[in-house]
Amino acid sequence: MADAPTYRITPSPVHDLVHNHLFPSTTAQVDSAQKTLQHLQSAVHDVDADLAQMRIAFQQLLVKRAALQDYADAHQRLVSPVHRLPTEILVGIFLHALAASSFKRHPDKAPLVLERVCRRWKDIARSTPELWSHIRLDL
Repeated sequence: MADAPTYRITPSPVHDLVHNHLFPSTTAQVDSAQKTLQHLQSAVHDVDADLAQMRIAFQQLLVKRAALQDYADAHQRLVSPVHRLPTEILVGIFLHALAASSFKRHPDKAPLVLERVCRRWKDIARSTPELWSHIRLDL
């Protein structure tokens, strides 16, 4: 990561007083310090305004990124190889996975969990009687 840039402040006419923790001894030094203070306060205000705009822009970019990522994820799902598997293969996978899983036909999990993946899986799960032949009911 690159080092953060440093910001150099132009020394004020009363820099020596500030640096050495001294107080102005003349009206001219007080006036100069007051003028420099006003300039610095204005500069801080300007930077605060810039930061506020950057925060808004940053938030907008986060929202835009999330929307783009969601849309990219949807497209990624379209090209996923699992969507090209024949129905018979998916049925076999479902039966094997559920038989070996810890779901053990728990009513709020399998095979209902298969229905939540996508419309195709829902249709396959609902049209496969073997998935529904053993349902555990806790009374």
